[in-house]
Amino acid sequence: MRCRIVALACLVLFTACSEDRIDYNHPYAQAVAIKKAQQELDAIVLDIEHGKLPSILFDFDSDEIKLESYASLDKIARVLLRYPNVKVMIIAHADAMGTLEYNTDLSKRRGRAVKEYLVKQGVPPTWIRYHGMSYNEPAADNSTEEGRRQNRRVEFRLTTREWEVAW
Repeated sequence: MRCRIVALACLVLFTACSEDRIDYNHPYAQAVAIKKAQQELDAIVLDIEHGKLPSILFDFDSDEIKLESYASLDKIARVLLRYPNVKVMIIAHADAMGTLEYNTDLSKRRGRAVKEYLVKQGVPPTWIRYHGMSYNEPAADNSTEEGRRQNRRVEFRLTTREWEVAW
């Protein structure tokens, strides 16, 4: 009996998630979609970390996306467009120069700038939310210029859940 249940579950999953079509309303398909989207996003992040793609960075005291970051954002937009039930939360960061209040506002503006860029690439605005973290979660040492540059960044978190449930 247990083997039949497992076989039936596999058949349902295969039917909902075949390579040529995905029924995104099916709960198993949503789980597969989020996993595939996360794998593709993780591959982009690895390419950024290994220097194959440019980081998504900002100049000091700026919410303008650096031109060289567009290649990475374009790849991220393509991933999001492939998975229509996947939503993304953009987490934007700032370095520790200035007040908490100012950097919170700056990081929110950076998140909004990334959202606007992704929307211009065709990603529906309802799929995207953003949050400004200020300098609360540094990735590097804020006492050096290189560390501060690395802290002016954005991160992406994916979900298929409704926004009110997810965040």
